[in-house]
Amino acid sequence: MGFYLTKDYKIISDVNVHISLQPGTTYSYWSGGLTTGLKVRDSANDLALGDVNPETDITFKPGEVNQTNGVISSATNPYYQFGRYADIWNMSSDNFNKSVFTGISGGSDKNHDSFTKNNEFDSATARDKQSSKDMVVNKAPFTTSFNKNTIGTAMYFQSWGNGTDRSMNASYTVTFTTLHSNADQADLAAENYNGAFSGGYAMINSYQDTWQNLQGQLVG
Repeated sequence: MGFYLTKDYKIISDVNVHISLQPGTTYSYWSGGLTTGLKVRDSANDLALGDVNPETDITFKPGEVNQTNGVISSATNPYYQFGRYADIWNMSSDNFNKSVFTGISGGSDKNHDSFTKNNEFDSATARDKQSSKDMVVNKAPFTTSFNKNTIGTAMYFQSWGNGTDRSMNASYTVTFTTLHSNADQADLAAENYNGAFSGGYAMINSYQDTWQNLQGQLVG
């Protein structure tokens, strides 16, 4: 999953990610070169009946992530496999552009690939009669109507799982506080049809059993 915010919205708080796992399930987890299975406890009190709690929170400050690639933490975390954040206020324009749009040299994993490639922001296609789409051209919003120069904040998150079985059953709730600037909104670049979008654009993409069985876009 991931999202964009346009430049007129600046996050001014810590970012909190609340993670809810399905109790009793087991998911694949890579650590130290080994593939293991982690079982989700029925509750945080059942320490002997599992490996991880069903509920947890990950909190970080936007200014404390890796300012080159946006990696939230270099430590391996059993609750998520990849977590990255980037904004134009803490990153250089070059590092922001590489992290979010073009990719970073020196590696081929999802800590180096761009956010757009990892989460397929630009690959989605609008389906007939979907409730949220570009009403003019009936295509996914970012591919046609959004100008990437309007983006000021981006985040990418991926759960554990091996794609064929023992996928991680999890939901992520991201919360933060923003400050909006009317002046910055007035300066947002327009794309096709002379429209300039202001707000947030989120993508949810699931890869399980070797098939992409869920791809959703939320625009607001």
